[in-house]
Amino acid sequence: MTAWLRMGDGCLGCLPWPWPSKPHFDALEEKVEEVWRRVLALPPGGIRPEDSFLELGGESLLALRVCATLRYELGGEAEPDEDVAPGDEKAPQFGHVSGAFAVATLLAAPSFRAFCDGLRRGGYHVPGGGDGVPRQGPEQKHQAWPRLRSAARSRGPGAAAALAAELDAATPEDAQWWIGATARQGNAKAASFTALHAAAQANATECVQFLLERRARATTTEPGAAMTPLHYAAMASGAGALDLLLKAKAPLTVRDARGQSLLHAAARSGSAEALRRLLQAMKDSRSRGFLEWSDRWARSAVHWASLNGHSEVLKILLDAKKLLASCDTSLPSMGSSSGRFLVLLNSVAGAVQLTERTWASHVAGKTVFVNFHTEWCNHCKMLKPTWDKLANANFKFKEKGRKKSTLIASVDCSGEASRFCLEFGVDKFPTLKYGNPYDLDDYAGKKELRDLENFVTSQLLPVCTVDDQRHCSAAEKARIKDFQMKSIPDLDKIVEQLAEERKSVETEFSLFKGNLLGTLTKAGQQKDKDVSAASAEQKEKIETEFRRFVDGLTEQHNAKEEEKNVALAKLKSKGLGLARNVQANRKPRPEL
Repeated sequence: MTAWLRMGDGCLGCLPWPWPSKPHFDALEEKVEEVWRRVLALPPGGIRPEDSFLELGGESLLALRVCATLRYELGGEAEPDEDVAPGDEKAPQFGHVSGAFAVATLLAAPSFRAFCDGLRRGGYHVPGGGDGVPRQGPEQKHQAWPRLRSAARSRGPGAAAALAAELDAATPEDAQWWIGATARQGNAKAASFTALHAAAQANATECVQFLLERRARATTTEPGAAMTPLHYAAMASGAGALDLLLKAKAPLTVRDARGQSLLHAAARSGSAEALRRLLQAMKDSRSRGFLEWSDRWARSAVHWASLNGHSEVLKILLDAKKLLASCDTSLPSMGSSSGRFLVLLNSVAGAVQLTERTWASHVAGKTVFVNFHTEWCNHCKMLKPTWDKLANANFKFKEKGRKKSTLIASVDCSGEASRFCLEFGVDKFPTLKYGNPYDLDDYAGKKELRDLENFVTSQLLPVCTVDDQRHCSAAEKARIKDFQMKSIPDLDKIVEQLAEERKSVETEFSLFKGNLLGTLTKAGQQKDKDVSAASAEQKEKIETEFRRFVDGLTEQHNAKEEEKNVALAKLKSKGLGLARNVQANRKPRPEL
């Protein structure tokens, strides 16, 4: 697979390649599976008959979309409005939704197949879609997992022994896969709802303890919203399972695909006991900023507690915020509602941590190499030790004074700070950028320490800045002088216009790349279908044609990327970085 298909440090949106085979469903189940996958953003084959909507990352808002769509698709609602295009997902109609399409019915269904059976009992079917009798498929041979999942949710004396018996009866590979201790061979990045998820969800402390002793991983994510067992424990009634996971050194900073933290999970479900345990753990670890973390909808834990009517949880959160505000603020902050943080300077191990507040003071006259990261990104955590070693490396530059003008830094984009990172075009993590601190370029090289060190010594060259004009050309010096003569409103307009042009170029390329990726995904799905029904000779031909198709897409991508780079180079020559530098120098710099 070519390099451009990679997204961050994963490939093709972290979907397994090739995609997993799809279970055999009847017409009704295929329709329901299609809607579930669309709403939950799951890959083909990502839904098994025994999976429940909640286990796949569903929630009440997503359940409403599913129910409203199915109510129309299965003939339970009038024709859509004329302005709804064919193939578009129908917007949810807020109002009374009852019977088989009630949100509560979907959320309470123990499995995908059980929900579909409920629709059949209600007399619903796909028009012209057959008799609704489930087809036999390979998944029907695997009844061990539903039994094991049920055992993992059991509580009381003997629960762990019953779970152990189910695991011992399974093959070693299946047992390790089901408890989340390992991934399937050849599919290391595939997510899975594990027995530890189920035990945490049920607050089954005996089973959680047993699974942890069996080396089950507390950070394994399920395939829907990428929730960990910690999230399910935070949503459970009681904090026993959560306490065991935290004592096992499970990280407090995990987030799911929606950007929701453990506090979000507890606040949404109304689990007061779990919330108190989380706040105590955060206090013990001297962590700050968790209360202000926002999810993809810009909602904090306080928002969710209020929206869902959990008054006790809301009071706990507000009291915690009040107490935090009255405490000594000398500790380093991991986030704040204003998006401004105290700088963390670690001269022994670690890069300089910059924020919106401290950026201008630290980058003045520097050529920078910056790691934009978040606390919930696993790839960011993997890169951190390497990045800290890079920052502490004793570089020997040939040019005099170059060491002092080079800055290796990091920016935490968690919470409100994400707005600051967006100003640099950062939309995935980790993102490495370098060069002029006010007009950064993307680093596209490898992230091994040796490669990063070679880049710093050979390519991270001094740039022209307002604070250090030794490396400026005559044209650049003239442009700086021109910007300095502008009034503040006029300079702001220039910066805004150039920034908008740059954003337009980058957005156009991102959309093109996204469309290309979508085309590849659909083609890959079709290829898999064709291969499954083809003879050995035909399979080879199909694979060859698909590789040729991918090569064609790669050529399109490379041409578009070159076009983007030319456009960005023209914008750079107009002085966007220098204009921003002058603009920043006119603002008062805070005392550090």
